[in-house]
Amino acid sequence: MFRKQTFIPLLLSYISGVLLVFFFSAQIHLSYVLLAFAGIIMPRFFPINPQIKKQIESFSILLFFLVLGIYRSQSLNPAPNTYYDDKEQYFIAQITSPVKEKETYYTCRLELTKTYQKGQFYPLKTLVQARIEKGLQSNHKLIRGAYLIAKTKRRKVTASKHLYDFDYALYLKKQGIHQQVYIASEDYKIIYPTWGFIYQIERVRSYLSDAYKKYPITKQCYTIVAALSLGLRDNINTELQQIYADNGVIHVLAVSGLHIGILYFILQFFLNKLSFLYKRKTFKLIVLLSFMWLYAFIAGALPSVLRATIMFSFIALGNHSHLKVNIYNSIFSSAFCLLLYQPLLLFDIGFQLSYLAVLSIVFFQKKIQKLWSPQYFLTRKIWVLVTVSIAAQLGTLPISLYYFSQFPSYFIVSNLLTIPIVTLLLWLSFLFFITHFLYLTPISKLIILVMNYLVDIQVLFLEWISTWYYATIKDLHIDIYQVFFLYLFILMIVGYQLYQSKRYAFIVSSFLVLMSFFSYRIVLKNKQLKQKRIIVYQVANQVYLQFIKGVSSFVVAPNITPQLGVQLSNIASHLGIKHHTLIDCDIIYPKAIVESEVDLFQYGYFFRFQNKNILYCPSSEQLKLIPYITEGIDVLIISAEYKYPYKELIKLKNVRQIIMGKAQYYQTSNRNKDNKQPLLKRIHSLKRKGDYQMVLSQ
Repeated sequence: MFRKQTFIPLLLSYISGVLLVFFFSAQIHLSYVLLAFAGIIMPRFFPINPQIKKQIESFSILLFFLVLGIYRSQSLNPAPNTYYDDKEQYFIAQITSPVKEKETYYTCRLELTKTYQKGQFYPLKTLVQARIEKGLQSNHKLIRGAYLIAKTKRRKVTASKHLYDFDYALYLKKQGIHQQVYIASEDYKIIYPTWGFIYQIERVRSYLSDAYKKYPITKQCYTIVAALSLGLRDNINTELQQIYADNGVIHVLAVSGLHIGILYFILQFFLNKLSFLYKRKTFKLIVLLSFMWLYAFIAGALPSVLRATIMFSFIALGNHSHLKVNIYNSIFSSAFCLLLYQPLLLFDIGFQLSYLAVLSIVFFQKKIQKLWSPQYFLTRKIWVLVTVSIAAQLGTLPISLYYFSQFPSYFIVSNLLTIPIVTLLLWLSFLFFITHFLYLTPISKLIILVMNYLVDIQVLFLEWISTWYYATIKDLHIDIYQVFFLYLFILMIVGYQLYQSKRYAFIVSSFLVLMSFFSYRIVLKNKQLKQKRIIVYQVANQVYLQFIKGVSSFVVAPNITPQLGVQLSNIASHLGIKHHTLIDCDIIYPKAIVESEVDLFQYGYFFRFQNKNILYCPSSEQLKLIPYITEGIDVLIISAEYKYPYKELIKLKNVRQIIMGKAQYYQTSNRNKDNKQPLLKRIHSLKRKGDYQMVLSQ
C-alpha cells in the first residue's frame, strides 16, 4: 500500500532539512538548491546505465528536497546577533495573528515591515510577539491585517529561569519568533488598510460572528458555535474548555476535516441542484474550491483547516478529471504544501495531532470496523463512530500523553453524542447564515433557539460524564523517548497488516519494542525512587526551599500561593513526585523534627538533609546561628528583604553557598565588582541565574 506513496520519502527529506535548521542552525546558499536541482536533470544527458541513472536521480531528488527544506526554513531562524537591539525605535507593523483581548492589554503577533532610523524608513521583515496596552485607542478595534505605527523596543525572548517550567522562548521559536515588544497605549496608532486580503477576511469573520449576537443566543451557545463555525476560540472560558478536554472531545472545538467535509457536501448538494450548471463542470469546480478556501481563511487558516481543505481540493480535482485520488498521497502532499509555505508548522501541536489522527483513521478504521458487522442500521452507524474514535485515539495517544499527560477514559461515550450534535450544529450554523443573509428572521430565530438547546444538552452530558469514576486519568507523564517507543510499536502493527509474509518478524519486533518501552519505564522509575535533591526557587518575591527524596518532597513555604502550586506541579511532573509536605515558616516549631519520609532533620530554620547543612533565613536573626554550627553551612538561603552589608557577608567563612534574592545580590555586587572575589563566587542570585538545584543522587 505505502510503496505507491511517492510523497512519503520526499516529505521525510524535506522535514529532515527543517529539523537541521531548527536544531543545528544549518545555513545554505540558494546555489546549493540549484545545484541539487541540476543533479536531477544532468544524468539525463549522459550515457549511463539506466539502473544507475535511476538510482542517481532518486538520490538527487531526495537531496533536493533536503536542501529545499534547509533553505526554506533558514530565514525563520535568524542569527543570534540579529535578535534585538534594545533601542526605542518607530516601526510600521502588521497584525498577522488573531488578537487576544485581556483586561488591560491585547496580545498578538506582529510582522515588523519597516523601521524608522536616521530620518527615513528602512525595510524590515521580523516577527515579534506583542503586548499592546489598552487605553487611548480602546474604541479602535485591533484586527488581524491592520497596521500599527508604534514606538517600542525590541527585546529578546528569554527562557524561564524556573526549573522544569514551560519554555516560552522555545514555544515562540517554533513559530519563528525570537523577539517581543511592549507597546504603551500612547505609543501606537492603528491604520486600517483600504484593501488587504487578510484584513477583509477578518472583517467578514467579525461580521459573521456579530450576526449571531443579533438573535437571542446564549453566551455559552455563542462561544461554542463561534468556535465550531468560525474558529473563534478566544471566548471559550477555561472551565468550559476543560470539560471538553477532560472528555477527549476538545478537537470538535477546532475547525477541522469534519467541518470542511460537511461544507464540501453542502456545496456539492446545492451545486448539483442547479440545473443550469449541469454541463458546466469546470465552473462548478471553481465555485466549489473558491467557497472552500474562502471558508478556510475565514475559519482562521489553522493547520487542521488547511490540511482538510487541500485534501478535499484534491478530491474535487480528481472527481472533475475522473481520476482516482490516492488518499495517502493526498495526505502527504497536503502536508508538504503546508510545510513548504510555513516549515515551522512541523512543531505546531495542532498540525501534529491533525495529521496523526487522519492517518490513523484512514489506516485503522476499516480494519477495526471489520471486527464486527451489526445487523441494524442504527447500530452500524454507532459502530462506525466508535471505530473512528478508537482509530483516531490510537494514532494520537502517545503524543497526547506527551503534551497533556492525561487520558479520557470514556472518550468513546463522549464522542458518540458530541460528534452527532456538532454535525447538526454545523449544518444549522451554515443554514443560519443563509437565512440571515436572506432576511428570513423568524427562521433564523428558530435556528438559534434549537442551537441553544443542543449546546445545553451537549455541555450537560459532558459534565455528567466528568463525574464518572476515573473519567479522566491524569499525571500520565511520558518523555520523548517513550513517545518514540510507542510510535515504533504502532509502526510494527502497520507492518504486520501490510506485509503478511513477514508477520512473524513484526510480532517479534513488536514484542522487543514493548519490552524496551517497559524496561525504560522501570529504569526511569528506579532512578526517580533513588533521587535526592535540594531545590531553591523564588516565586512572587518569596523564596522557597524544597527537599526531594524519591517520590516525596518537603517544602519550606513562607506563603501558600497559586504560583507555588504551578511550580510544584511542574517539578512533580518532571521528577515523578507523588506528594508534598508543605510547612509554613510562621508555624515552624522551635524544636527538633525528624521527617522520616524524606530522611530530613529540622530544628527551627536549620535543616540537615543527606549530610548537608542548610540554614533558611527569612530575617537577619537566623544569621546569628551560623557561628554555633561548627560543621559549617553548605547552603545559606537569605530570603528577607533586609539588605545585608558586605562586611557582614564577607565574614561568613564557613558558608559554602549563599542563595540570595535580587535586592541583596545587587547591593553586594555594587560594593564588590571584582568577579575574582571568593564571596561573589559563592553567591547564587535567584533573579539572575534562576532556580538553584543541588543534585545529591539521581
